[in-house]
Amino acid sequence: GVGTFLASTAIIKKIGAEIEIAYDRVIGIYMVFPALESIVTFVNLPTDVRTWMAVAAKQLERAETALASSNGSRHVADHLHIEANALIYSFGQATLLQRVNFSVPQGYIVSVNGVHGAGKTTLLRLLAQMNVPTAGEFFIPPHLRVLFVQGESQFLDERSLIENLTVGSFKTPEPSDVERLKLILTDFGLGKLTSMIEEEVASSTGGRNIKEALKVLSATEVKLLSFVRAFMMNPEVMILQKPFGSLAAEVVLRVRKLILQHRNGRGLRMPAELLQHRRPRTVIYSAEADDHIEDADMVWEMTPVDQNFAGPWTLKVSHGVK
Repeated sequence: GVGTFLASTAIIKKIGAEIEIAYDRVIGIYMVFPALESIVTFVNLPTDVRTWMAVAAKQLERAETALASSNGSRHVADHLHIEANALIYSFGQATLLQRVNFSVPQGYIVSVNGVHGAGKTTLLRLLAQMNVPTAGEFFIPPHLRVLFVQGESQFLDERSLIENLTVGSFKTPEPSDVERLKLILTDFGLGKLTSMIEEEVASSTGGRNIKEALKVLSATEVKLLSFVRAFMMNPEVMILQKPFGSLAAEVVLRVRKLILQHRNGRGLRMPAELLQHRRPRTVIYSAEADDHIEDADMVWEMTPVDQNFAGPWTLKVSHGVK
């Protein structure tokens, strides 16, 4: 009768709803499958993880040996050099770098010079431990944080301005961190973004995503914004790929001044009274003009090994021009 009909209708409705949910889940799985397939393929490809583990173990062993012979000196780790001995790097059958040797005290500013294609970026990527040397020895004290800042700016589109500029620095920025961020923005001539920072702090729902900030910035200002993020992270070793490229002369001077302040203050806009409790700050960058090397303590000139300008390349080390 009517009761049976209504009961059947209710059951069909319930089954239909559950089928709809199941269908949505199947579609969801189907949509992510291509990405999942790519990940599975990627993780099963040959990797250099074992090589890097061996490199890290050797660097850690060397650092521990140096610290063990220091007789308990608290600052001995600050005197460990960044070094390379007979470093070689090949890609496929081509040897790009050969007989590379250097020893850089922590706290130095180093400029890497050379013609286009001379291996400057390749060398910087080796220093940033993004590439593995083919042969030779390379040592960077394992307790140092190394940050590679590439020439092209990249941001997380769906994250807020503060989230983008403090990524890798803090889990949750403290009020003092936000004030430091505003000061560094002003240092780089981006003071117009401080109101957006204040709006984000005051908002209970978080700030607008960074796309809103990028809309009001020029190409130069977007590049400077990536510097702000790097200086907020405040690594012990900062490696900059073409930091002055496409910048006007007055902007280059501003950035050079801030790099010096970062090195001298062991961090930009950090408390001066705590300077001795912070580790030295080292900056290594690729230069594209003669005036870019004026602040350098050490200059690396990329030169051909056999006067063959197709490579391989090595470097000639000299003291800065100061």
